[in-house]
Amino acid sequence: MPILVLQIAFKMKRVLILAFAFGAVASSPAQVVNYTTALSWNSAVDYYQAITFTSLSPNVSVTNQYAGAGVNFQDAVTWGSSDFTDGIGIFNAGGSSPIEIDFTNNTTAFASDLLVGAQYSLYEGSTLVGTSNAFGSNSFAESYGGVTSAVAFDRVIVSNWAVAATPVLDNIYWGAAAPAPEPVSMVALGVGAVSLLVRRRRNLR
Repeated sequence: MPILVLQIAFKMKRVLILAFAFGAVASSPAQVVNYTTALSWNSAVDYYQAITFTSLSPNVSVTNQYAGAGVNFQDAVTWGSSDFTDGIGIFNAGGSSPIEIDFTNNTTAFASDLLVGAQYSLYEGSTLVGTSNAFGSNSFAESYGGVTSAVAFDRVIVSNWAVAATPVLDNIYWGAAAPAPEPVSMVALGVGAVSLLVRRRRNLR
């Protein structure tokens, strides 16, 4: 009998420690999480929308053409090139200046297909929410950069970190990051597992 009690106590302690650990992780999420593949970003979001720019001709200033989708652009011009997967993307014709993307509604996830280096600065109004890693490289090659944020944002400033030149984006994606498990839920799961363990041990006596 004492051995049985000790086994139950040990397993209760182990499960509660695991539940606490899960809760600590969930209660302190990373401000910005970075993704370098579409597959990993897609798995981290609940839903998303996309703009491919294929409805526009090359050398068109992109401003409010996608306002109906809740997205506006500043300092962006379409660029037709076979380097893009669908033949068209956007850049800043002003040279080394960034591209600004404004969202009517707050969002918690953003991504883009890239042709050069890019870094995202996420803002809620005038407040900087977070900054992404440096995606891509200084060579003209396809890459991908995506982020999810624990804090909602309504503006993304895309700059070229690799060289003093414009960022070049193919398609852009935005949406809602999948919610992280609540710490209370993780603890409840651990306590529930302990209860089942105790009940099973009692039934075996």
